[in-house]
Amino acid sequence: MTDLHVGGRLDDLRARIDRWLDGLAADNPMVASIDRGTSDDTSFGEPRWYVRMRGEDKDVITVWLTLGQRTLRYETYVMPAPEENVAEVMDLLLRRNDTLVGAHFSIGAEDAVYLRGELPDTAVADDELDRVVGTLWVTVEANFRALLRLGFTAMIFLASAATAAGAVLMLLLWMQHRDSGVLTTQIDRAWELFEHLRTIERLVAFAIVPITLGWIVLATLNVRRATGERRNPFVAGGAFLAGVIGIWFVGAEMVATAEDWVGTTVGIVFQSVFVALVLLSMERLAESAEARRRGLHVTAVMAIVYLAHLQGLGGVSNLERTEDPERWGMLGAYLVIGALIQALGALAANEAARAIEEGSTHRYELRSRFGESLLAQAALDHQHRPG
Repeated sequence: MTDLHVGGRLDDLRARIDRWLDGLAADNPMVASIDRGTSDDTSFGEPRWYVRMRGEDKDVITVWLTLGQRTLRYETYVMPAPEENVAEVMDLLLRRNDTLVGAHFSIGAEDAVYLRGELPDTAVADDELDRVVGTLWVTVEANFRALLRLGFTAMIFLASAATAAGAVLMLLLWMQHRDSGVLTTQIDRAWELFEHLRTIERLVAFAIVPITLGWIVLATLNVRRATGERRNPFVAGGAFLAGVIGIWFVGAEMVATAEDWVGTTVGIVFQSVFVALVLLSMERLAESAEARRRGLHVTAVMAIVYLAHLQGLGGVSNLERTEDPERWGMLGAYLVIGALIQALGALAANEAARAIEEGSTHRYELRSRFGESLLAQAALDHQHRPG
């Protein structure tokens, strides 16, 4: 059996793919451009098409279609080689491979991540081409959101690590005082290190807000595309920002100026209301995606507990310098508790976000199986996007 196409088979397949791509470009606004070439940029190479599509989460997604001797290969670039959270990223991609049909994540040039697959040439038809290109588009979009989720989870874990480092610092000071005493220079040096940890925690806190906001907006767009419901990403993002600003304002104007535990408690109750505002917004998103909501509930509880701990017992960002050795031990214990709360909150937030991602992806697949194609869905949602 020869590996070469017989007679005009190659020309027929090329013409079929050309016709489908021309129709796609004419009917679907998600397609930015289509270029044609060969695998080695010579007339002897395998025919290749470059389909550039507009993304909603990622700006541009380019799919390569290469017509081989007996298969049509397709691939798209997903991301460069991960430099942080490598194990988590690889675990995510392998788990995604388990649910993908006709495509898989793989490592390519310079350890970059690609999404690849192939069809036998006998299966090349309009419906299959639509399924293939639509699947690559949807999968890359979903992967981009997942990487944002890993980003804000990593930020929370970094804050937890800074808190844990502050706890170790305070406990070491306290233990050394009990064993042999502490020099004034050692105390000064310890509090200088504590100031660096304070700076790190504040920078991390500022970074968490835009990363989380970005994920919420993209997740809302994804749920809207997956379900057909008109979820407004600006409302969801606005609810999150309103919650963050409300928590900060109450903390600065009520809790920080409270003269007794009653005033502090009232302030924390008001902050809990703003946490509930964010929770209600995310609950609606999870309900639309038919996602598990336990992670959301645990995240909200951890947020309230951490606010109470931070403003009642103290954290890296608001502890004041003290020369009292007994206070060092107490502060170290408080910071250990704070680090644990932050770590548990990070795990819960990651679980909540992943549940929404998985739920919306499942709804998208069902909508594709029983309704219009993936690319048709994307084009329809793109045309009806507000603004």
